[in-house]
Order: sequence, then structure tokens, then C-alpha cells
Amino acid sequence: MWNELGVGWGRHDFSWGAIEPAQDQWRFSEYDQMVLQAHRYGLEIFPMLGYSAPWAVAEGASGFAPPRNVADWEDFVETCVARYSRPPFNLRYFQVWNEPTLKAGFWKGETDDEFFERVYLPAARIIRRYGCKVVFSGWPCSDGVDALAALLDKYEAWRVTDTLDIHYYT
Repeated sequence: MWNELGVGWGRHDFSWGAIEPAQDQWRFSEYDQMVLQAHRYGLEIFPMLGYSAPWAVAEGASGFAPPRNVADWEDFVETCVARYSRPPFNLRYFQVWNEPTLKAGFWKGETDDEFFERVYLPAARIIRRYGCKVVFSGWPCSDGVDALAALLDKYEAWRVTDTLDIHYYT
């Protein structure tokens, strides 16, 4: 279908809870097959790394909550980027989360700042260590592009961001 539509890239959630359903229990086969199948058709997969695994958040929290332990999130990101940036997968771009704002509802931390501190910056630094490109998180315009620019400035996140993904809504 992608070839018929002339599409060359497709974003796919690389779900922490599906890839690591329990701490240190990894399940890659579905994702491996998807990436390799896409490559056979000349297509590229654009992974979106997110959301928190159920075992990694406070009891009763959703997958949009921040991980209790940032090191667990870093381990997930490191494991995925190490695996998928090398042959035979050779993925180069990694998006961190999607619409990570309290207003949009895909982030359930205390503040939007917390997303930068506990999720985005740790992931971006890991992605960059592997020579890959960091795509910032699908910021919804409804939350204000000025707010995004202020947060990127506050945390100097421009230094570890290659592409901004902005979701425009009328």
C-alpha cells in the first residue's frame, strides 16, 4: 500500500511496554520483522520511542506518566537505539514521545518541564551518542509554539534536537 501511495517513510510506535513488558525482558521480534519487511519494499520506518511501560510507573498511573526511575527509561532508549541503528536495521531518526504536554494529554507528569528533564533530554543524548538524529516529540500547536520555543531555550534542547515535529490543528 505504501508503494502505491508513493510513501517512503512511516512512523511507528516503538512502545516501551510492548518491547520490554517486564524489566529486562525484551521482545523485539515483531519490530525486527516490521523494519526488515519495510526495507525489503524500499521503505523506511521512523520509530517513535514512548510511552512508559506499566511496570516503570507509579502504581495506577498510565503509560503517559513519567517513569519512576529515569535510568529505566534510559535503558529502554539505549537498548532500542543500539539495536536499531546498526545493521541490518540501520534506522537513523528517532522521535521521543508524542505530543508531550499536559494540555494534549499524552504527558501526565507534574509539568511540561518534567518531560524535558526526565524523558526528552536523557533520550536525546543517547540517540546522539549513536550518531542518529533526534526528532522532537510532535508538539501540538494548540499548546503554543512560543511555549515550545521557551522550553527548548530553557533546557538548551536545541543542542540535541535535529528536527521538530509540530502537529498543526486549525
